Amino acid sequence: MLTNCKQGPFKRSLSAFSRSQTHAYPLKQPIRFIINPVAGTRSKHRIPDLIRAGLEPGKFDIEIVTSMHMGHATALAAEAVEKGYRFVAAVGGDGTMNEVAQALVNTHTRMCIVPFGSGNGLARHLGIPMQPAAAIKVINGMKSILMDACTIDDQLFFCTSGMGFDAHIGKLFAEAVNRGFSTYAKTTLKEFASFKPSPYRILVPGKEAEEVEAFMMTFANAGQYGNNAWIAPQADVQDGYFDLCVLKPFPLWAVPLIALRVFNRTAHKLPWWRGMKLNEVTVQRKAPEVIHLDGEPGMAGEEVHVHCLPSCLHVVVP
Repeated sequence: MLTNCKQGPFKRSLSAFSRSQTHAYPLKQPIRFIINPVAGTRSKHRIPDLIRAGLEPGKFDIEIVTSMHMGHATALAAEAVEKGYRFVAAVGGDGTMNEVAQALVNTHTRMCIVPFGSGNGLARHLGIPMQPAAAIKVINGMKSILMDACTIDDQLFFCTSGMGFDAHIGKLFAEAVNRGFSTYAKTTLKEFASFKPSPYRILVPGKEAEEVEAFMMTFANAGQYGNNAWIAPQADVQDGYFDLCVLKPFPLWAVPLIALRVFNRTAHKLPWWRGMKLNEVTVQRKAPEVIHLDGEPGMAGEEVHVHCLPSCLHVVVP
């Protein structure tokens, strides 16, 4: 069962941490690298060499393992926590990061990210280099922040989740034979004209219910989906809130403008965009439909509950 960090003894034990900390550890800190061999499109055969070359000699006790199936990275990360590892590194994309982070929520073990996926949304938001060798070197600084996580119907996400068009594209992308940005872009452009908006009912505690029609609805802990596509430019992974972003129906001629705004971090200035900072919301829709969690497709029912879990995951950053 997931626990909101603000309510348990673990939160009290973390009260001395600031938003960003660099800690002095004894030498030879144990670190486990979890490699997802099918993430992204690039070969990963050189990763062990990059790890050994990039980490400072004498600072880490390195272990490198490979996830073999969905959910395996979570099990490997949980095992590392039980063994007392100070650091666990996710080598892959946002899906790999999600699996690893699930096991590290509400623990003192710090997550490191070595981006190797198709979008790498959380890594980009945090300013982690996209070059694996440079991302590995970031770990040497041992600088970490304490970031929020979120749940959608008790399923954890750390970057973005959503329903509507972005969830539809996430499902098609997951089913595609070829991955990468070009596949994502082609799929998005192909589906844009034919996808139909849906009605939703938004219930925020303490406020009147609101009926909206939306092309897509995104719950953003971090600001972007990946590939620098910023749906929530004002999102902050440490503010105790997620940004609910609603893209309302728009004319077909506006598609190039929307794409431009998303990639230059000004989506919030679109007349069809609406954002709300919330720590809790319930969204009702006509039928169970696909959602996405950090880019990976899933399913949720007619009524969806989203919560923010403040300050519950340590992440190593530049």
